[in-house]
Amino acid sequence: MKVRTLLVAAVMFFALSVAAFAQASFSVASTPVTAVIQNGLTEKTGDVVFSITAVGPTGASAAGTISISYSGIPITSAQADTTTCDPQITVTGTAGNGGTLVGAALNASTNCDSLAAGIVIIDVPAGGHVGNTITVSGVRVAVANTGLTSLNAQVSSTVNSITAGQTVVQVIASIQPAITVSSEDVTINSVSGKDADGHSTVTADMIAKEVFLNAFGLAVDDTAYPADTGSLWVRFTLSAAPVEGITLSFPVHDVSGAFTQVDSKGVAVTSATEVNSTTDTPIQIYYALTSDSDPTTIETLDVAVTVTGGEPVVGATNISFTATVAPIGVAKVTPTSLIPRYTVSESAAQPLVNFTGSNTVLLIPYASVATEIGYDTGLAISNTTVDPGADNMGGIEGATPQPGSFTVYFFPQSGTDFSVASTAAGFPGSGLDATGKIPAGGTFVALLSEIVKAAQAANSSITIPDDFTGYLVIVTNFTNAHGLCTVSNFQTYTQASPILILPTNQSRLSESGLNN
Repeated sequence: MKVRTLLVAAVMFFALSVAAFAQASFSVASTPVTAVIQNGLTEKTGDVVFSITAVGPTGASAAGTISISYSGIPITSAQADTTTCDPQITVTGTAGNGGTLVGAALNASTNCDSLAAGIVIIDVPAGGHVGNTITVSGVRVAVANTGLTSLNAQVSSTVNSITAGQTVVQVIASIQPAITVSSEDVTINSVSGKDADGHSTVTADMIAKEVFLNAFGLAVDDTAYPADTGSLWVRFTLSAAPVEGITLSFPVHDVSGAFTQVDSKGVAVTSATEVNSTTDTPIQIYYALTSDSDPTTIETLDVAVTVTGGEPVVGATNISFTATVAPIGVAKVTPTSLIPRYTVSESAAQPLVNFTGSNTVLLIPYASVATEIGYDTGLAISNTTVDPGADNMGGIEGATPQPGSFTVYFFPQSGTDFSVASTAAGFPGSGLDATGKIPAGGTFVALLSEIVKAAQAANSSITIPDDFTGYLVIVTNFTNAHGLCTVSNFQTYTQASPILILPTNQSRLSESGLNN
């Protein structure tokens, strides 16, 4: 019995020894992709190259497999079939020294499940010699939401071996945001519907700039499956549609001409898209790369938006935008999945069109609250944007009715200034609506002592005394504000004076009289 057992053991040892001697040893190298987009779902990885550096006594490799694990990141290389997957991953064997690597290919175990787990398995054919190589290319991965800043792959082998210390190889050197977003915004006077220079038509810019070289990529990616799948898009989302009287026009091409406006399905737009008060929100405008990005230069997508007004737009809401690279998709792969595709990664909001109510700046040269001797100051501010009209005022142009809030700035004799935030709900006094605005045609009335208490509440981080003596500047966000200031002890002394109006269209007040 012992003899038989020993014989069996000897046979097994001999078989294992033959297998061991038949092994080839593979070195591992890669050409990592320099940088990819952090919210990308189909980002390229670098080629992984296996080279035979040594063989056993048989002088050739044995049939086996090599597994490449992409750290659990799903592989999203395009698939022609959702059952067998058939991913567009290329496995190429090269021959040398009289040997061939016929049969180097994806292993049948590289199926939908293994790709979802981030694993590629390849067949290593027998008969490979020193100098022969196997190259794996075309692997795309979903790095979005991983938090990774680079990506390594882990390599293992059956039958043949991997050179010691080479079982981990980098395939992506850097994972970064694709774009930084900025703007060149414009300001429209809501009373006139024009900019500060009186122009009815102005241009605002939405700008997306590459974070790293070649972030925009190629107009047509020949390594995608199918080859003409598409290119990177940038999606701009507006915060609101313009009010009636304002129109935004988005050009077909960006300033550089490298991007073309497309619809949400990627179909090219042939004429400028106009957005106005009838447009549903959210408003999303897409621009797709149609000329290859220059890999040597940080490039910019600059969309020059034409803003057309010219009429009063009282009540207009400021318009901002955010941006993300697109098309938007999911990591799951189907035969019709887009390459490239991304998850949503909206930028911080950027201003595009701002509306101002043509402020009125009021000056009260002297105001006082002296509680010990009973002095206080009464303020009355009227919103006179309601008037009889030009026909009834001898040709004087009438105002455009508009409600508005105001801010009070205190300048005490001590020289330390403090201010009250713009009026809001709950502000003291009478004459404000529920939102803290003086309605068109309304009058606000309050004692300065009440407003001081509002200042104390709004500036809780500093100490503000109950008493005040000094001057006040009041800034309204509506036109045609007028007021009256009354200082009194409510017994023996009362002094009233119209509130002065400061000109707002000059840089040096000392060169001009007051515009009352």
